[in-house]
Amino acid sequence: FQRDVAPGTLWTLPRGTSPPPAAGKAVGLLPPGSLLPSLAIEPPRVVKGFAFHSKDHDPGEKHVLGVTIAAGGGREDGERVLDLVARHPATARFIATKLARRFVSDDPPPALVERLARVFTETDGDLKALVVALFESPEMWSRDAYRSKIKMPFEFAVSAVRALGGHVDNAGGLAGALGKMGQPLYRCQPPTGYKDAPATWVNTGALIARLNFGLALAQGKLGGTHVHVQPLGADLFSLDPSPAVARAGQLVLHDELAAGSRDVILAELAAEDRSMADGEVRQLDLPRVVGMLLGTPEFQRR
Repeated sequence: FQRDVAPGTLWTLPRGTSPPPAAGKAVGLLPPGSLLPSLAIEPPRVVKGFAFHSKDHDPGEKHVLGVTIAAGGGREDGERVLDLVARHPATARFIATKLARRFVSDDPPPALVERLARVFTETDGDLKALVVALFESPEMWSRDAYRSKIKMPFEFAVSAVRALGGHVDNAGGLAGALGKMGQPLYRCQPPTGYKDAPATWVNTGALIARLNFGLALAQGKLGGTHVHVQPLGADLFSLDPSPAVARAGQLVLHDELAAGSRDVILAELAAEDRSMADGEVRQLDLPRVVGMLLGTPEFQRR
């Protein structure tokens, strides 16, 4: 907590904030254990609040973000630092940017970020007001923002299960698949969490892992997770591949399948020998079609 709220670290001010913050001195205002909750380790888990330990506190003069905090203070020193950090203009822009990046686009419009930062400042950090301003902004509902974000592996997996009307008896298989796609649950090494940026998730290996996940899920090979593919396309077996793929795409994507994705899937189906010994033609492998649809670029967007 001390490291993460200190100016120039993780959660408040971005790197390079000017003037250079005295991070070490700021941490001295929040001595070890002074602002951390006392927890009962055994159930029930009870949070007892926090206590200020004067013997661990640095009573000397501090300089934080251009402000001098006089010597001789106590617990109020730490509270003063939190106020300075929370009300710094860079904090407003930092939080506004993260929200806009999460909900609008990977490169949010600067005008939107500035408006959100102003709301944050004018409301003294009221996150509800900030979210309302974001959701009421024209940028939020613009065509450019529609499906502009790439799903993280967790979002991709959950949306795939939901798209196929699935249910989970044991999440072990899903958790293992998330690890293979690069987002193991609760195992992100940096304390900042997984990055909300496409470069982290869009690469050849990651996309192959997503396609393999989609095929395993649709074909019923993901342990503990059950989906319902046959009812999804019970009327598709008698159709030729092209209209069948188009119809399945509408059911899975709730949108039109792009021509490039359709052609790739049709080429894969054309390479498959569906003829049988008695001269009949084997029905389309609907789970395979659906699995490939889950691996299309269209399904990777949210």
